[in-house]
Amino acid sequence: MTPLFNKDTDLVGWLSEDKKNIFDTAMNWVAFVASDSSVWNVNKKNWCGHLYGNNIRDYTGKTLFWNPDTPISNTSPPYRPYTPFTPFIPFRPFQPFTPVGGWSSLT
Repeated sequence: MTPLFNKDTDLVGWLSEDKKNIFDTAMNWVAFVASDSSVWNVNKKNWCGHLYGNNIRDYTGKTLFWNPDTPISNTSPPYRPYTPFTPFIPFRPFQPFTPVGGWSSLT
């Protein structure tokens, strides 16, 4: 786990080793990192910013949380990522033939 600090050098959370999940200091899962490095809040399902190295920049491009392993820098506001869409419900397949010996009784 990689520690994350705020501007006052207070420990505010942890970034998982695979850089896909963010936890608060009580180890509650609070955010996840999508494949495009965008950071999303777990509870509110809103976009918070982007992951750059071990630092997190907010949606205005300013550093929000940082780690000493990555230099601190700000950028112009990043592009807002697309919100994932709900997949279509698939068509129901045709009823298959009963296999030899019948179907399992487990559900």
